[in-house]
Amino acid sequence: MRQEALWWLTVAKKNLRRAKLMFEVGDHEACVFWSQQVVEFALKALMLALGLSPPKTHNLRGLYDHVRDVLGPVDEALLSELTPYYSASRYPDIFSGVPEVHESTARKFLRLAEEVLTRVERLMEEGT
Repeated sequence: MRQEALWWLTVAKKNLRRAKLMFEVGDHEACVFWSQQVVEFALKALMLALGLSPPKTHNLRGLYDHVRDVLGPVDEALLSELTPYYSASRYPDIFSGVPEVHESTARKFLRLAEEVLTRVERLMEEGT
């Protein structure tokens, strides 16, 4: 397995810790940003483990398309819904004001991030 894949996986795990911490302190906007980063980095790690070169994109559906057959089913609607939070949670002009994310939305995306990362870790441990 390429060392680079392990680097991306390591950062994905750090990002999950960040997302969880932000959820715990009630910063739901930061939680969804870090959740998006978890999914993006995990998918890119898996692509690298498979010998693919990940595209320079934040589009989670697009990244998932490259690993769908190996990773198995993931809620594609949630991937599409989470993707814009890469920028929307950090740039107030995206939503024409300060973004607000409800706790249930943050929880939903945090669970998705945990699910994707867990599955990617398992696959990489198995030597995919």
